[in-house]
Amino acid sequence: MDLEDYLKREGISNDQRELVDIISTSHPSAQERFCSLSDSYVAVNIPENISAFYDLIAEMGLYNALLSRFYASINQTMPHFLKHITGDSVLDVGCGNGVKTIFYAQHNPDKTFIGVDISHRSLQDAHSRKQRYGLRNVHFIQQDMTTLCFARQFDTIIADKVLHETQRLSGYCYGEWGYEPQFVEHLTVLSNHLAGHGKILVTLTPCSLDWFLGHFDFLVDSAGLRVEDVLLVDYDRAQQSTTDIVYTITK
Repeated sequence: MDLEDYLKREGISNDQRELVDIISTSHPSAQERFCSLSDSYVAVNIPENISAFYDLIAEMGLYNALLSRFYASINQTMPHFLKHITGDSVLDVGCGNGVKTIFYAQHNPDKTFIGVDISHRSLQDAHSRKQRYGLRNVHFIQQDMTTLCFARQFDTIIADKVLHETQRLSGYCYGEWGYEPQFVEHLTVLSNHLAGHGKILVTLTPCSLDWFLGHFDFLVDSAGLRVEDVLLVDYDRAQQSTTDIVYTITK
């Protein structure tokens, strides 16, 4: 199954509606709770708030609606990731409801995939999706990215729009000095789980593109890693031009 058909089957389309607008019509009784959790998630991006926010999104069946807002990006980044997944073992950090992990596992039946996420409710959907597709080469585990603990290393690690978590989001700009320690910390954790010949595939969406491009390389170096390749993915989201940066990082 190609990506377009897969996304269609999963109900992911180029739908740019804000989640709060969808919730106001489909889950009006949950709107106040959503807004409260959303405010907490953005203002104080700590594990408890992250898990509570995504648990609610999954509970309302809106995780794929969230992904739909990034449809134009997904159509470019997922084929890129699929092409660069190598080795026998793959760790997908911040896998959410597993919709991306499942697609990668389908196309790599000879590899073992482990998806980890902080949201218990999202992982319930991931387990259901795994059963629905009858896959045996993918497993889902609840873990916090900051305290990953595996007694093994992985050939490929995917960190798709997740490294910014656990800090005040500030509109996803990543331009504040406060982000430096968390990026180095997260990259160091991933490095500890990366095989010597392996690679880390990272996607981020900074708004200060020129500043971030050079500065993130310095942070990668500080974690004892190096940037091997950079891909810029341009797309429109909510009628605004947006650029994702996709990094291939090695030891």
